[in-house]
Amino acid sequence: MRIARIIAFWALCVGCLLPIAAAPVDVDSVCKLGLPVVWVSTVGGVEPTCDYVSAPPGCIGGGITNTTKVPMRLRLLDAATGGALYDSGDYEADVSGATIRIRGNTSAYAAKKPFKVKLERKADLLLRGDDERYADKNWLLLYDDDLLSLFGLTVSRLMAMKWTPAATYVNVVVNGDYRGIYLLIEQVRRNRSCRLDCEKTGFVVELDPYWWNEPLSIKSLAFSNVYHYTFKYPEPEDLTESHLDYVTQVMNDFDRSIGKGTYPNHIDVASLAQWLVAHEVMGTWDSGGSNKYFVKRDDSDSTLLEMPVLWDFDSSLQMEGDWSRLHSDIFRRFFTNKNKELVKQWQHRWRTVSPWIVDSVKTAYSRFAGSEQGRGLDLSRPHDNARWGVAHPLVAVSRQKAEDWIEARKPWLDANVEAFYTDPHPAADVNENGVVDVDDLNIVINIMLHKRAPFYRADVNCDMTVDIDDLNAVVNIIVPTTPIED
Repeated sequence: MRIARIIAFWALCVGCLLPIAAAPVDVDSVCKLGLPVVWVSTVGGVEPTCDYVSAPPGCIGGGITNTTKVPMRLRLLDAATGGALYDSGDYEADVSGATIRIRGNTSAYAAKKPFKVKLERKADLLLRGDDERYADKNWLLLYDDDLLSLFGLTVSRLMAMKWTPAATYVNVVVNGDYRGIYLLIEQVRRNRSCRLDCEKTGFVVELDPYWWNEPLSIKSLAFSNVYHYTFKYPEPEDLTESHLDYVTQVMNDFDRSIGKGTYPNHIDVASLAQWLVAHEVMGTWDSGGSNKYFVKRDDSDSTLLEMPVLWDFDSSLQMEGDWSRLHSDIFRRFFTNKNKELVKQWQHRWRTVSPWIVDSVKTAYSRFAGSEQGRGLDLSRPHDNARWGVAHPLVAVSRQKAEDWIEARKPWLDANVEAFYTDPHPAADVNENGVVDVDDLNIVINIMLHKRAPFYRADVNCDMTVDIDDLNAVVNIIVPTTPIED
């Protein structure tokens, strides 16, 4: 499955060089496909553009830069009548209209671009009937061609995450060109009434492998050199020196607390456990690409870091017979920690959802398949396929895949979550092949000899350094012996 996804990704990248021509479409023909229509008309017919950049040595991923914000008029059209449900009006800075730009990291390499839309005046593009609560300037148009976001958002709601971004499927037309099916979704941002509840004295950061493409970041002391914390709120340009110092101190203290086993003093363990269980359910493969957001509500000593939102689901349903890689890679040190509070909370949360998660996922998919959204996706899919030349699955295929997955996943999790205390991943199993042997010893020695930055798996005793103590820990499991002296 991983190979197939890699091939599909590079096929889309090739598609960037070979765009498929499309004839201009009219409003009625797109509305007849059954989904609401986002109709974009840019000023002068200009297309948003970007440049592509590769990660510097020692970093991972690919990204974009020099994105152009193109002014536009945006209309949201009703599928049944073709009438305007929302109209931004023509572009006038701070008054009306909107801008559109390409967004994302590796997702932006595909021919079918993801977009960020910023309205000049706040509005609720999901038309929930309460603009005072839901209005915001910032919205995203994402492609969800395998409907994995549908699965992830469903799991998020069922898991009762503190915030699940609201979304709806739409057809998108840009300057008369049909661009296919997109997910119109709330952006992860501070908005106290409807998104992330955060005071102005608080902050939202992301443990981010793409930090090298951001204007400001804080080096992580606990999660390998490929990760830094980047700012989602406040924006880097809005940060005062004192606020930056405060955020740095909070995140440094949190990182250090993991090795000390004092992490419950710094993070709401229940929220982390809930977030991790959701990823266990989804079987997330891409630990780097899955967004890891931390929120601190304010600057008081009484509030802890939280992980209230799930985001980025395109590597779900892949870890058959294994833990999510968020568990086994990024947050592994919590599971090998001398403080077992996270493991207890994680087990408790799974026991809570296990009795009903299968039926609830099936019910949610059944309702979606019979909804206007489900029927509209089925009608629109062939046209999206024709536009991009890629045969994506229909709703019925995606539904069956999700139901088959959760049916098989539940008994595996039931058995392995309960067995975790009696058969945990030993911290000394550095390469995670199920045994502690000379290969693990070699990894620790090589890191020590070559003076590499601490590699979080080789930090066996979780003190944020790879040194003689970690070497002793591995040796004593292979052959119990007296400690090696410096």
